[in-house]
Amino acid sequence: MNNHKFDTIIKGNAPKNSDNKWYPTRIEKYQNVFLMDTNTPENYMLLKNICYNMQYLEFLNKELDELELSAVLRPMTIKYFVITGMSILEGIFTYIIKINGYWKTIKEDCIGHTESNSAEINGQTYKIVTQFIQPIEERPAKQMKLVQLIKILNKHHQVLKIDHTIYTKLQDIRDLRNCIHLTASINNAKTDYYLFTDEIKNEMSSILYSILTSENISNPTEIFDFLKSTENPAES
Repeated sequence: MNNHKFDTIIKGNAPKNSDNKWYPTRIEKYQNVFLMDTNTPENYMLLKNICYNMQYLEFLNKELDELELSAVLRPMTIKYFVITGMSILEGIFTYIIKINGYWKTIKEDCIGHTESNSAEINGQTYKIVTQFIQPIEERPAKQMKLVQLIKILNKHHQVLKIDHTIYTKLQDIRDLRNCIHLTASINNAKTDYYLFTDEIKNEMSSILYSILTSENISNPTEIFDFLKSTENPAES
Protein backbone atom coordinates (compact mmCIF):
# COMPACT_ATOMS: atom_id res chain seq x y z
CA MET A 1 0.00 0.00 0.00
CA ASN A 2 1.42 3.42 -0.96
CA ASN A 3 0.90 6.87 0.54
CA HIS A 4 -0.44 8.71 -2.50
CA LYS A 5 -3.56 10.83 -1.97
CA PHE A 6 -7.02 9.92 -3.16
CA ASP A 7 -7.04 12.54 -5.92
CA THR A 8 -4.28 10.65 -7.76
CA ILE A 9 -6.85 8.03 -8.83
CA ILE A 10 -9.05 10.60 -10.54
CA LYS A 11 -8.75 10.02 -14.29
CA GLY A 12 -6.02 12.13 -15.84
CA ASN A 13 -4.49 13.30 -12.56
CA ALA A 14 -1.47 10.98 -12.60
CA PRO A 15 0.19 8.35 -14.78
CA LYS A 16 -1.38 4.94 -14.42
CA ASN A 17 1.25 3.18 -12.31
CA SER A 18 1.85 2.53 -8.63
CA ASP A 19 4.69 5.06 -8.50
CA ASN A 20 2.28 7.93 -9.12
CA LYS A 21 -1.21 6.68 -8.21
CA TRP A 22 -2.74 5.30 -5.05
CA TYR A 23 -3.42 1.59 -5.23
CA PRO A 24 -4.42 -0.83 -2.49
CA THR A 25 -2.04 -3.56 -1.36
CA ARG A 26 -1.42 -6.11 -4.09
CA ILE A 27 -3.41 -9.34 -3.98
CA GLU A 28 -0.20 -11.37 -3.98
CA LYS A 29 0.98 -9.66 -0.79
CA TYR A 30 -2.25 -10.47 0.99
CA GLN A 31 -2.07 -14.06 -0.20
CA ASN A 32 1.43 -14.41 1.27
CA VAL A 33 0.38 -12.91 4.59
CA PHE A 34 -2.69 -15.01 5.40
CA LEU A 35 -1.95 -18.39 6.96
CA MET A 36 -4.32 -20.44 4.84
CA ASP A 37 -3.72 -23.82 3.24
CA THR A 38 -4.83 -23.43 -0.38
CA ASN A 39 -4.31 -27.02 -1.52
CA THR A 40 -8.04 -27.37 -2.17
CA PRO A 41 -9.99 -25.33 -4.76
CA GLU A 42 -12.45 -24.30 -2.03
CA ASN A 43 -9.74 -22.78 0.18
CA TYR A 44 -7.99 -21.17 -2.80
CA MET A 45 -11.18 -19.39 -3.88
CA LEU A 46 -11.92 -18.36 -0.29
CA LEU A 47 -8.47 -16.80 0.11
CA LYS A 48 -8.82 -14.97 -3.20
CA ASN A 49 -12.18 -13.52 -2.17
CA ILE A 50 -10.80 -12.46 1.22
CA CYS A 51 -7.94 -10.65 -0.55
CA TYR A 52 -10.29 -8.92 -3.02
CA ASN A 53 -12.41 -7.69 -0.14
CA MET A 54 -9.34 -6.49 1.74
CA GLN A 55 -8.52 -4.27 -1.23
CA TYR A 56 -12.07 -2.91 -1.25
CA LEU A 57 -11.84 -2.28 2.50
CA GLU A 58 -8.68 -0.22 1.91
CA PHE A 59 -10.51 1.80 -0.74
CA LEU A 60 -13.46 2.52 1.58
CA ASN A 61 -11.06 3.51 4.34
CA LYS A 62 -9.26 5.86 1.94
CA GLU A 63 -12.56 7.52 1.07
CA LEU A 64 -13.44 8.00 4.72
CA ASP A 65 -10.00 9.38 5.58
CA GLU A 66 -9.53 11.82 2.72
CA LEU A 67 -12.85 12.76 1.09
CA GLU A 68 -15.21 15.43 2.41
CA LEU A 69 -18.27 13.24 2.14
CA SER A 70 -21.77 14.60 2.66
CA ALA A 71 -23.73 13.90 5.84
CA VAL A 72 -25.51 11.06 4.03
CA LEU A 73 -22.66 9.58 2.00
CA ARG A 74 -20.37 9.20 5.03
CA PRO A 75 -22.65 6.82 7.00
CA MET A 76 -23.46 4.95 3.78
CA THR A 77 -19.73 4.42 3.16
CA ILE A 78 -19.29 3.29 6.75
CA LYS A 79 -22.17 0.85 6.20
CA TYR A 80 -20.30 -0.91 3.41
CA PHE A 81 -17.07 -0.78 5.40
CA VAL A 82 -18.85 -2.77 8.14
CA ILE A 83 -20.51 -5.17 5.70
CA THR A 84 -17.22 -5.83 3.89
CA GLY A 85 -15.31 -6.22 7.14
CA MET A 86 -17.80 -8.74 8.50
CA SER A 87 -17.70 -10.68 5.23
CA ILE A 88 -13.92 -10.97 5.55
CA LEU A 89 -14.21 -12.19 9.13
CA GLU A 90 -16.93 -14.68 8.21
CA GLY A 91 -14.63 -16.18 5.57
CA ILE A 92 -11.72 -16.40 8.01
CA PHE A 93 -13.91 -17.88 10.75
CA THR A 94 -15.27 -20.50 8.36
CA TYR A 95 -11.77 -21.60 7.40
CA ILE A 96 -10.31 -21.61 10.92
CA ILE A 97 -13.25 -23.52 12.41
CA LYS A 98 -13.12 -26.18 9.68
CA ILE A 99 -9.39 -26.84 9.99
CA ASN A 100 -9.72 -27.12 13.77
CA GLY A 101 -12.52 -29.67 13.52
CA TYR A 102 -15.29 -27.56 15.06
CA TRP A 103 -17.51 -27.39 11.97
CA LYS A 104 -21.08 -28.59 12.50
CA THR A 105 -21.94 -32.04 11.15
CA ILE A 106 -25.29 -33.55 10.11
CA LYS A 107 -26.36 -37.09 11.08
CA GLU A 108 -29.96 -37.09 9.88
CA ASP A 109 -32.08 -35.69 7.08
CA CYS A 110 -35.73 -34.64 6.88
CA ILE A 111 -37.23 -36.46 3.89
CA GLY A 112 -40.78 -35.15 4.27
CA HIS A 113 -43.55 -34.07 6.61
CA THR A 114 -47.29 -34.18 7.10
CA GLU A 115 -49.67 -31.67 8.66
CA SER A 116 -52.95 -32.29 10.47
CA ASN A 117 -56.07 -30.25 9.93
CA SER A 118 -56.32 -27.09 12.00
CA ALA A 119 -58.10 -27.34 15.33
CA GLU A 120 -59.25 -24.58 17.68
CA ILE A 121 -58.48 -24.91 21.39
CA ASN A 122 -59.42 -22.16 23.84
CA GLY A 123 -59.76 -19.67 21.02
CA GLN A 124 -56.34 -20.47 19.50
CA THR A 125 -55.81 -22.35 16.23
CA TYR A 126 -53.31 -25.22 16.20
CA LYS A 127 -52.09 -27.93 13.83
CA ILE A 128 -49.74 -30.89 14.28
CA VAL A 129 -46.72 -31.17 11.98
CA THR A 130 -44.96 -34.54 11.77
CA GLN A 131 -41.47 -34.79 10.22
CA PHE A 132 -39.98 -37.93 8.75
CA ILE A 133 -36.32 -38.11 9.77
CA GLN A 134 -33.86 -40.46 8.09
CA PRO A 135 -30.46 -41.31 9.62
CA ILE A 136 -27.62 -40.62 7.16
CA GLU A 137 -23.87 -40.99 7.08
CA GLU A 138 -22.41 -38.11 9.07
CA ARG A 139 -21.33 -35.23 6.85
CA PRO A 140 -20.33 -31.56 7.26
CA ALA A 141 -23.13 -28.98 7.18
CA LYS A 142 -23.19 -26.90 4.00
CA GLN A 143 -23.01 -23.67 5.93
CA MET A 144 -23.21 -22.13 9.39
CA LYS A 145 -24.55 -18.78 10.48
CA LEU A 146 -22.13 -16.09 11.60
CA VAL A 147 -23.62 -16.09 15.09
CA GLN A 148 -22.78 -19.80 15.37
CA LEU A 149 -19.20 -19.22 14.19
CA ILE A 150 -18.65 -16.50 16.77
CA LYS A 151 -20.04 -18.69 19.57
CA ILE A 152 -17.70 -21.55 18.65
CA LEU A 153 -14.65 -19.28 18.62
CA ASN A 154 -15.69 -17.72 21.92
CA LYS A 155 -15.85 -21.22 23.40
CA HIS A 156 -12.41 -22.18 22.03
CA HIS A 157 -10.26 -19.12 22.69
CA GLN A 158 -7.05 -20.85 21.64
CA VAL A 159 -8.17 -20.91 18.00
CA LEU A 160 -7.73 -17.18 17.35
CA LYS A 161 -5.63 -16.11 20.35
CA ILE A 162 -7.32 -12.72 20.72
CA ASP A 163 -8.73 -10.77 23.65
CA HIS A 164 -11.92 -12.60 24.64
CA THR A 165 -13.83 -9.31 25.02
CA ILE A 166 -13.73 -8.95 21.22
CA TYR A 167 -16.34 -11.70 20.87
CA THR A 168 -18.92 -9.62 22.73
CA LYS A 169 -18.14 -6.66 20.48
CA LEU A 170 -18.49 -8.90 17.44
CA GLN A 171 -21.96 -10.02 18.49
CA ASP A 172 -22.95 -6.39 19.11
CA ILE A 173 -21.90 -5.27 15.63
CA ARG A 174 -22.97 -8.43 13.78
CA ASP A 175 -26.60 -7.35 13.32
CA LEU A 176 -25.50 -4.23 11.44
CA ARG A 177 -24.32 -6.44 8.58
CA ASN A 178 -27.95 -7.37 7.93
CA CYS A 179 -28.62 -3.75 7.03
CA ILE A 180 -27.55 -4.63 3.50
CA HIS A 181 -31.29 -5.38 3.27
CA LEU A 182 -33.05 -2.01 3.17
CA THR A 183 -36.00 -3.37 5.15
CA ALA A 184 -33.74 -4.14 8.14
CA SER A 185 -34.21 -0.58 9.44
CA ILE A 186 -37.88 -1.36 10.05
CA ASN A 187 -36.92 -3.59 12.98
CA ASN A 188 -34.13 -1.29 14.16
CA ALA A 189 -36.40 1.76 14.20
CA LYS A 190 -33.36 3.70 12.92
CA THR A 191 -32.20 4.57 9.43
CA ASP A 192 -28.71 3.87 8.10
CA TYR A 193 -27.96 7.56 8.67
CA TYR A 194 -28.14 7.07 12.43
CA LEU A 195 -26.84 3.50 12.65
CA PHE A 196 -23.52 3.84 10.84
CA THR A 197 -21.52 6.34 12.84
CA ASP A 198 -17.79 7.03 13.05
CA GLU A 199 -17.85 5.24 16.40
CA ILE A 200 -19.09 2.10 14.63
CA LYS A 201 -16.43 2.47 11.95
CA ASN A 202 -13.68 2.75 14.58
CA GLU A 203 -15.09 -0.24 16.44
CA MET A 204 -15.12 -2.32 13.26
CA SER A 205 -11.55 -1.25 12.42
CA SER A 206 -10.36 -2.21 15.90
CA ILE A 207 -12.02 -5.64 15.72
CA LEU A 208 -10.59 -6.30 12.27
CA TYR A 209 -7.08 -5.26 13.26
CA SER A 210 -7.09 -7.45 16.38
CA ILE A 211 -8.24 -10.53 14.48
CA LEU A 212 -6.29 -10.06 11.24
CA THR A 213 -3.00 -9.57 13.11
CA SER A 214 -3.49 -12.66 15.29
CA GLU A 215 -0.53 -15.02 15.05
CA ASN A 216 -2.97 -17.77 14.05
CA ILE A 217 -4.34 -15.74 11.13
CA SER A 218 -1.40 -13.96 9.49
CA ASN A 219 2.33 -13.50 9.44
CA PRO A 220 3.70 -10.33 11.09
CA THR A 221 3.04 -7.47 8.68
CA GLU A 222 2.25 -3.79 8.41
CA ILE A 223 -0.30 -4.12 5.62
CA PHE A 224 -3.14 -4.03 8.14
CA ASP A 225 -1.94 -0.74 9.65
CA PHE A 226 -4.54 1.24 7.70
CA LEU A 227 -7.09 -0.18 10.15
CA LYS A 228 -5.41 1.75 12.96
CA SER A 229 -6.39 5.05 11.31
CA THR A 230 -8.14 7.38 13.74
CA GLU A 231 -8.32 10.55 11.67
CA ASN A 232 -11.20 12.82 12.53
CA PRO A 233 -13.92 12.87 9.87
CA ALA A 234 -14.24 15.95 7.72
CA GLU A 235 -17.10 18.24 8.64
CA SER A 236 -20.00 17.94 6.22
